[in-house]
Amino acid sequence: MHYKYLIIGSGIAGFFALKELSTLDPTSNTIMVTKDRYYPYDRPPLSKYYLVGQMAREKVFLEGEEFYERANLKVLLSTEVEKILPKERQAVLSNGKTISFERALIATGGDPRGFGRVKAFII
Repeated sequence: MHYKYLIIGSGIAGFFALKELSTLDPTSNTIMVTKDRYYPYDRPPLSKYYLVGQMAREKVFLEGEEFYERANLKVLLSTEVEKILPKERQAVLSNGKTISFERALIATGGDPRGFGRVKAFII
């Protein structure tokens, strides 16, 4: 399958990139690949409020499921990108499939002890 945009990672950077792309290029064919089992969620409140019973589960998620249920968007949960072939503009996934893309954003997280360094790369 071919996608205009590939977003690797569903943390804050990946989610907001997806949200911005859906505004700037609403008809683009986009895929988000994440090893998480759930749609993007806000991690700090997860441990500070939800796990101690001070926040409802649905409040942890950055958007409701309806946000991700669009014809031009695919979110692959519990899936990792094992290899990127930049010249071919392809990504090999942990499920054995290969996808092609025009642009990719690798947004696999940040280093909380690294003084705000964010791990994000554009291909």
